[in-house]
Amino acid sequence: MKHYKRGEFEVSVALLRKAYALYPEPNLLYNLARSLEGMGDKRGAIDAYNKYLSTAKRVEDRGALQRRVALLERELADKQRRELELEDKRRRGEPAPLAPPERANVAPSA
Repeated sequence: MKHYKRGEFEVSVALLRKAYALYPEPNLLYNLARSLEGMGDKRGAIDAYNKYLSTAKRVEDRGALQRRVALLERELADKQRRELELEDKRRRGEPAPLAPPERANVAPSA
């Protein structure tokens, strides 16, 4: 987790994937999801969270994680909708509005 705490999400993801391939412990999926989310890979994070929720025998914060997955799915749907609207405007020759950069909403856990 030291790479995650330092914001080295790509390294963290690679190591967690290798670890899970050798030792398929559900908690590794949770950490993978957090790292993917930190990288901005919402689809990957959703997939890892869902796999964690379906494989872990006991999840204390299941409701919170399900709400997090739902939020990420809404964010992805909103992004896709905005991209489609932008593409439609481009086709019509309208200028594209400037969009703020996306930020990951992930804080390192202790």
